[in-house]
Amino acid sequence: MIPGLKMLSDDEVQEIHAASLQILEKTGAVFELDEALAILGDHGAIIDRKKRLARIPPHLVLDAVAKCSPVVTLYGRDGQPDLKAGGRRVYFGTVGYGTFTLDWRTGQYRQALYDDLVEMVRLADALENVDFILPPVCPQDQEPKLLDLYEFKGCLLHSRKPSIPEAYSRGHVKKMVDMAAACVGGYEALRERPIFSIIFVITSPLIIRRDIAETIIECARLMVPIYMGAGPQGGGNAPCTIAGTLALANAEALAGTVLAKLVNPAAPIIYASWARHLDLRSANVAFGAPEFGLARVGAAQMAQFYRMPSGGGGLIGNSKLLDVQQGWEKMATALLPALAGLNMILGQGLIASENTISLEQLVADDEMAAYVKRILAGVTVDEDRLAVAEIERQGPGGAFISTPHTFKYHRQEYWSGKVTDRSQFNVHESPEPKSLKTRIRRRLEERLAAYKPMEDHLALEKTMDEIIQG
Repeated sequence: MIPGLKMLSDDEVQEIHAASLQILEKTGAVFELDEALAILGDHGAIIDRKKRLARIPPHLVLDAVAKCSPVVTLYGRDGQPDLKAGGRRVYFGTVGYGTFTLDWRTGQYRQALYDDLVEMVRLADALENVDFILPPVCPQDQEPKLLDLYEFKGCLLHSRKPSIPEAYSRGHVKKMVDMAAACVGGYEALRERPIFSIIFVITSPLIIRRDIAETIIECARLMVPIYMGAGPQGGGNAPCTIAGTLALANAEALAGTVLAKLVNPAAPIIYASWARHLDLRSANVAFGAPEFGLARVGAAQMAQFYRMPSGGGGLIGNSKLLDVQQGWEKMATALLPALAGLNMILGQGLIASENTISLEQLVADDEMAAYVKRILAGVTVDEDRLAVAEIERQGPGGAFISTPHTFKYHRQEYWSGKVTDRSQFNVHESPEPKSLKTRIRRRLEERLAAYKPMEDHLALEKTMDEIIQG
């Protein structure tokens, strides 16, 4: 049996759905782009042009959701497995846009640069349990208005795994399509096997900014998969209750989905949520709190209700160091959404409330993702695994450690980590060689050494620079 988790009853899911429909119909959402208002108005939304407000009737929402595919596939390159978001499949990926790095060589905090992006992406490419890449670094040595393109360039050149960049404008969406097409042999190949999705986070409460509306429309037209996110902060720009924050986040994601589906009914969409709350003692986002994990469970259930692929934050924390607090925050916020079936969980590699990248933390997060995946695999019960005949062969007082049955199944049944230490304590041995930081450092160096650049990355770099600057 595969383990699962629900926070909301079926009736409670229906209540959140109904509340979101009411929010969109009665309160409405601001769309700062005239083109978006015109599209919505042409299809029956009630438009207040002075306020740039669209009140969206339930039938438009239900029609948009009905046109969503239950599975969106992002493709790997050079033998990397494809990512099929949907169902109960769970994938882990990096989270993005850290402006600082905790330098693993010096142990010092400093500004994050493009070279840090490259190194982080290469490590993510070499780690087995990083399934996709959201650009983890906002490089402070690149031109600010082009950061999204340089972030995407770093992912395309140094990782074979699917990526999820942000896009600053409609023109940048087109450039990203050009860049990705250059990597896969043309536009038709990219359309058939998309290697990236563009992430959006709608401004709470209920504002679809001009740039977000433009990029949603352009992605829908070009069939670029959309990672449709909403990130209200309970107690700040959203109600302080989890249920109220979920209803608002759901309404925002649905508003963006309606716009995309009115532009192109075939537009591929992943329902995503960053709903979280403020620690009202400090006004900081409580990323590592239990409520953050619970909100991801709710998001997974809402996506499953709509039969849409899902994603959102997880495996994330507030601690500024690779320490015990980081461990419990990261594991809790990974395991809860994974058990709920959230398909694409973003969080690997960042610390300090998403402000700082850490290559050492990425190695630890890869280990935690492997741990969670083993739990998700569950327990298989069949005649051979019940081992009645094996127990009879060994009899009372028997030993199983060297039997063919144990040799056959021990690797399948029992997880063994890469940096987890299970060795016997030896009072005469120095503890330093077995410290977690030492083991992580060795694993980090080994994985970076194992990274192999793609054969065409030098030629592609020139092409991408021409596209970015063009």
